[in-house]
Amino acid sequence: MKNSRDLFEMFNIVNHTNAVKPVEGKVRYKTVGAKSLMEAFQLNGFSIDRKNDATAKTTYIDISTDSELNEEISYEFEDKGGIIVFSVNVNAVQLSTNKVVRVIKNTIETFKNRLFKDRKINNVLSSYEEIFGVSVGNYVAGKYRSENGSIYEESSLSIEIIGITSDVLNRVAESLAREFQQETVLVKNYEDNRIYLVK
Repeated sequence: MKNSRDLFEMFNIVNHTNAVKPVEGKVRYKTVGAKSLMEAFQLNGFSIDRKNDATAKTTYIDISTDSELNEEISYEFEDKGGIIVFSVNVNAVQLSTNKVVRVIKNTIETFKNRLFKDRKINNVLSSYEEIFGVSVGNYVAGKYRSENGSIYEESSLSIEIIGITSDVLNRVAESLAREFQQETVLVKNYEDNRIYLVK
């Protein structure tokens, strides 16, 4: 077992490149560059004083306007809006009575939904003048039971719309269900804190 001095010397041999004269049969190396983070800052012309100034104030500047940012509320929405959650996979909707044809049609429609999902979402949202702010994101994979009792497993897509009434939220949900050929979509309504399905 090597003692701590031997380990330190081995570390220096491996990690440094400028050789110094041998000591006790071993090559010693001198340190090149900064020995600490603070020294690195100083070598690069940047230093941090370890003593904090209690009177100092951090100011955040908006680069586009050269004005100081503040935490004032600039606008508060009267209508809360909500989230619409649905899948891009076409499963529960019966596109044909023939089982083989239905599987082929569902696969094609699912592929089209995935490929053109952004365009389809934009088509729906652009038809509502009340909407001006939307967040779209993928949520986790989940399972659901359709009206005919079948269980489907797939990932879901979520659209959060703020500043619209419950009526507009429900109409958007209906339009998305039609556009993506979904049996139902899940709505989380911020206005009345209800969660429900829309056809």
